[in-house]
Amino acid sequence: MRASALSFVVLVVVGAFLFPRHEAPLAAVPVKDQRVVYVSPDYSVLTMLADGKGRDRITSGASSGGVLAQPLLQEDTHFTWPVWSPDGRRLVVSRFSGLDQNQVAALSLIEPPSREERVLQISRHGLVDRVAEGTFHFPLWSPDGELLALIAPNDGGTALQLSVTDLDRRTVGVATGAPLYFTWSPDSTLIAIHHRERLLFRDSEGELFDTGRPSIRYRVPAISGDSETLAYVADLGDGERLVTRKIATAEERDFTLVPTEAAFAFSPASHDTLAIAIRSTERSAVYGGLTLIDVALGKERIVYDDTVFGFWWSPDGTKIALVGTNSDSFTLVVVDVATGEVSNLASFIPSPEFTTYIQFFDQFGLSQDIWSADSTAITITGLMVVDGERTLTDKAWVVDVTGERQPVSLAEAVLAFFVPAEPRPK
Repeated sequence: MRASALSFVVLVVVGAFLFPRHEAPLAAVPVKDQRVVYVSPDYSVLTMLADGKGRDRITSGASSGGVLAQPLLQEDTHFTWPVWSPDGRRLVVSRFSGLDQNQVAALSLIEPPSREERVLQISRHGLVDRVAEGTFHFPLWSPDGELLALIAPNDGGTALQLSVTDLDRRTVGVATGAPLYFTWSPDSTLIAIHHRERLLFRDSEGELFDTGRPSIRYRVPAISGDSETLAYVADLGDGERLVTRKIATAEERDFTLVPTEAAFAFSPASHDTLAIAIRSTERSAVYGGLTLIDVALGKERIVYDDTVFGFWWSPDGTKIALVGTNSDSFTLVVVDVATGEVSNLASFIPSPEFTTYIQFFDQFGLSQDIWSADSTAITITGLMVVDGERTLTDKAWVVDVTGERQPVSLAEAVLAFFVPAEPRPK
């Protein structure tokens, strides 16, 4: 019996070696099966399929009870800026009413379909009580979904603070004072922090390191998809330029001059391709075009040469959405990265909240995605220009990037984004 059992084990091991089991290839969830989360005009949070069907309410107020755990069913409670975990199974949301008198806002964790909330942070009245106009917090999940980094007012309401929480009530302060921007590495081991003019690293052990590369000519650093390369702006001896740095070796390479302020992001599909926009003038609110840089070869290519308010890579890296302008409205534009073809998809006036999202696109775009997982559709929020006529109320819209179908109006809304959807087997 022992010999037979041993032979069986050997056969299984050899078979596994000769005929290894392959994981089924994965594909992005089709846009028709992906949900959009939106904030209604009464500041409830709801989701709906991208075709306008299957509405589901996440919040609509909260009931009486303790502030740390309560169902969301009471009138006069408002929620905004939902930020979903990477797997799309839970979210944090800013609550800005239904609180104690000295409290301005609270960041709550919700795990649908439950409507219970757990408060992670409370902001109180003070010199600093929000991140931006109409925006009380900036949370960003680690890519593995284990941690949440958060910019919010500190306990005294005197300054903004970056902290990291494991969601089990263990929260660690990282940096205090503004300006303050950050990003996670895709492998969730590092946070790159632009604190005032300093560029810092926070490692997985919680240690902070100063790179010694100060600059005020950008906001958010960028990290490549393989977590090996960091991009920022610095002066290496001949003016402030875009710089890349190998995180493991600190090897640096500089590229285009940045005379004003730049925003940049790596392609999700290429560790060597980076898009950069540079402000037209020192005091300008807009950027003068969009350029792609191959950071391995040092080659640059202009892909859009008009006004840019913000830009966002598609998940598959084949396209870039950007917001431009025409005479009396904003324009939603998509650029094909390979061909350089430019498609004007829609004219619109963004809602006040979506205007804030566009204004801080390089930071807010890390936590809330306007692109569908399959890179075929984009959400925008505001007044749409249809057949030359402007709609009367702000709505959530789903725009087909091919331009072959008319934009779909989902509901009246002040904000809308796609809910993350994990890839499925092909």
